[in-house]
Amino acid sequence: MNKILYFGHLYVESGINVSDISPIIQLKPIVGDYADGILGIDNMGGKVITIDYLNEQMAFEDQLGGTEGFASIPIRYENRRIYVPLTVAISEGEIIEGVGLMDLGSKEYIGIVGNDFWERFDMIIDLPGKRLFLRPNAKFKDPFESPVRGFSCTDRSRTLGYWVVNSLAEDSNAEKAGLRNGDHITAVNGRDVKGISLEERKTFFNGMTEIALAVQRDNETVQISFSFDEPKL
Repeated sequence: MNKILYFGHLYVESGINVSDISPIIQLKPIVGDYADGILGIDNMGGKVITIDYLNEQMAFEDQLGGTEGFASIPIRYENRRIYVPLTVAISEGEIIEGVGLMDLGSKEYIGIVGNDFWERFDMIIDLPGKRLFLRPNAKFKDPFESPVRGFSCTDRSRTLGYWVVNSLAEDSNAEKAGLRNGDHITAVNGRDVKGISLEERKTFFNGMTEIALAVQRDNETVQISFSFDEPKL
């Protein structure tokens, strides 16, 4: 049945289909405590979507508006997925070409292009016209961060009081020091993670070269310390 989908003061009605039968999934272990749902691209009802990362705003239009200063890129929109042409220069003389995925769920791509890349642009996704428009913003020339921590985690501090380690780089200092996938991090460099806000987390690790973690594992608290890995380009 058709529903009205509200985004703050905006709403989208036409073309949105919400089933009477909704799957129940454990969402917060996947995305953390600060999301209460996932909005798929199929819920946009064929809208033109404008994303302003710097001002943290989105707009939904029925027709494509002004695109001055934007580069136009053809996209494939199939099975509720957006594919973009992608060329990756790994090293001198070594190039991979194919399609990149802006979402998960298909195996016909050579990589997933995430927000660490997209946030450097003002973006317009023209679903009806199957075009992607990009315009560099103020973050365009910011250096990319190398994954020197060796691990990543899901923030469950608001509901469970810890961060959950969800990925660990093989042969990283984090792994060598004994950190494990599924570990519960309760403190970082002496700070209780419950006191680290979502906004602070965005830059929390900036400038760090070493880290001391308090980890809950099997009803015990383990202290794990290590230096960050050297950046690999």
